[in-house]
Amino acid sequence: MQGECCNVPKILRSNTRHNMKRIVGTIILIVCVVLTFAQAPRKNTSCLEKATATYDVVVVGGGPAGIGAALAAVKTGARTALIERDSRIGGTTVQAEVCDMGLFYAWRRQIIAGPVWDLVKKAVEEANGSLPDFSKQEPDQWMKSCVHVDPKVYSRVAEETLRSAGVDLVMNTEVTAVEKTDSGWIVGTIAGRQIVDATGNATVAALAGAERVKSPDDIRQPGSYFFWISSEGMEFDADEANRAFKEAVANGEMLPTDVHVGMSWFIRKGGGSGCYVPLADNSTPEARDDGTCRHSFVDA
Repeated sequence: MQGECCNVPKILRSNTRHNMKRIVGTIILIVCVVLTFAQAPRKNTSCLEKATATYDVVVVGGGPAGIGAALAAVKTGARTALIERDSRIGGTTVQAEVCDMGLFYAWRRQIIAGPVWDLVKKAVEEANGSLPDFSKQEPDQWMKSCVHVDPKVYSRVAEETLRSAGVDLVMNTEVTAVEKTDSGWIVGTIAGRQIVDATGNATVAALAGAERVKSPDDIRQPGSYFFWISSEGMEFDADEANRAFKEAVANGEMLPTDVHVGMSWFIRKGGGSGCYVPLADNSTPEARDDGTCRHSFVDA
């Protein structure tokens, strides 16, 4: 019994030495492999190797233009993807609620038809809305021919229409890189034979190396957004409201374009106003973060 007890430490020491040799040998082997790969010439990863999916047509921008482009492409049988940086389809129609769409008719004749028109009609119908009377369209009253859509309903119907048509939606994705390949383009991590820039500010074209031409600020339509207020139960002095608005404009606290109609009318109606943001530019990350444009937007 005593001999067996005395042999235990020897066995443990023997096994420990054996295990240590194996561990040290494994570490040396790993180090050698790492050094070998580190010293070996690296192979550049091609654009195609970066791509996670390949399509015939890649549309960037999920506003009305991008929706129309994607539906037109998939209708020809092309495998189509639509990339949208926001969480909802619809572009400024939804995000900024610039939701008076047009013009589908001009001089009392329809000039835009097809899948986009069908989508708009369905959105109006599901929101229990109504279409303008295009038979009474007058050239100097073109705004009356715009089709008003509910932003939330329009976004839902647009997404349903795109998905049912077979368009793959890539949401919440900002395109920051575009590369040319022998067979087409790589947009982010998506490959496409053809690319459609529907961003509204030629972002993809610029990333692809194209030169963007910008009109002077005094003739280019500024950024637009709509907002609504509720005046239910509100009592106010109309003259005082107008005076305060004009004073704010004179002091540079507001812009004349912040309210296109009289302030008293705007408040009394409790409705929306389409406002412009002069110098607004979202064509680059730097422009979207510009303090001057952001200040104008907040003041408006």
